Amino acid sequence: MTSNFTQFAASRQAALAQWENFLPRVPEYAARRNQVIGGHLNVSRLSPAIRCRLITEEEILGSLRERFPFSTVEKFVQELLWRGYWKAWLETHPGVWADYKRQCGSARSALLPEQARRVQAIQMAKSGVAVIDLFTRELLETGYLHNHARMWWASYWIHVEKLPWPLGADVFYRHLLDGDAASNTLSWRWVAGLQTRGKAYLVRRSNIEKFLSPPLLDQKGLEKLDDNRVEAASVTDANRYPFAHWPASTGLPTLAGSRWGLWLHEEDANPESLNLPESAPASIRGFIQPYSDEPLNNLSSQRQEYIRATLQDAMFRAASHWNLGRNQLALVDAPCLTDALVEWAHHEKLDAIALSRPAVGFLGDQVPRVQTILDQIGIKLVTIVRSWDESLYPHAQGGFFKFWELTKTFLRW
Repeated sequence: MTSNFTQFAASRQAALAQWENFLPRVPEYAARRNQVIGGHLNVSRLSPAIRCRLITEEEILGSLRERFPFSTVEKFVQELLWRGYWKAWLETHPGVWADYKRQCGSARSALLPEQARRVQAIQMAKSGVAVIDLFTRELLETGYLHNHARMWWASYWIHVEKLPWPLGADVFYRHLLDGDAASNTLSWRWVAGLQTRGKAYLVRRSNIEKFLSPPLLDQKGLEKLDDNRVEAASVTDANRYPFAHWPASTGLPTLAGSRWGLWLHEEDANPESLNLPESAPASIRGFIQPYSDEPLNNLSSQRQEYIRATLQDAMFRAASHWNLGRNQLALVDAPCLTDALVEWAHHEKLDAIALSRPAVGFLGDQVPRVQTILDQIGIKLVTIVRSWDESLYPHAQGGFFKFWELTKTFLRW
């Protein structure tokens, strides 16, 4: 399976080249995007690079705006904005994320013996349904799945195997190179019938046979997915999550006159486009975290390697942008993030640390604790909010299509 699928851009140069290569095919996207084929040439395969902002949504939209009328590429633009919508929705409903983490721990401990065996078998690509096992192997080997395959796999987990959805979301988050707290968690909730209440997504044999490329279609076990056999699992969520307003901007970052360091992280590997002062940072650090203090399992080694590669690329670009020497850069394995940041600040005699604002998720969860510790030792923590996020996120007050109508004017086509 590995030989059928391409690698994914882990540097800004590679991401830009991949986008330029796909750009002429965007008008065909609407008609071809649902076809799951070897190599995934019908889609851009840029979701890992977009997730860590090696290339930004604004850049993609800018190049589309220059070349095509809106009607020609509307479906691609709409799908691009789904990522922003999911992130904005989770930002304004953070209780969903907190509940998801709690549910992961409780669901794992509550598994019956047979359920635990099925969880293990599916993750080892031994489900007994050949196409599901094909997707599992691809996920493990490449860190990627086509969106249609993700929907089928998630629906199989929830509605055929009747397994807890948070544990399936955990599998995806640990392995997907584009694993994002918002899009992953909320997409799994949508398949389960929780995000749009009462509207679960059911995997259908007819749908797989229609959209999966014939060379990849193996009929073994597919009868378990016959259209008349798959019924929605009983998935409930008693909680209601009130809308929390996106925090207003506090203005431009105040770093003038400070000896400051730039903290690079996996959610934003594009430091040269951040709204930072012209004065160069005294030092730049990127931190690789195992997430071992979370209830979920660690990220896969493949995903951590991808994060490492993107941060390495970001550091070298930042060094070139600010004309820094190699001795001012470091990529650090940080089992304890607060300890690593404090050690860095002391070693470099920093007055302030700046970072791109993390979204709701594992990293975002740690920022308040980091803020408290740094405040205690007199180090200012300055979070930079991108104007794209600040303009887009407040519109996610309802469903996607309401968000879409509100943001179309913002796109300025």
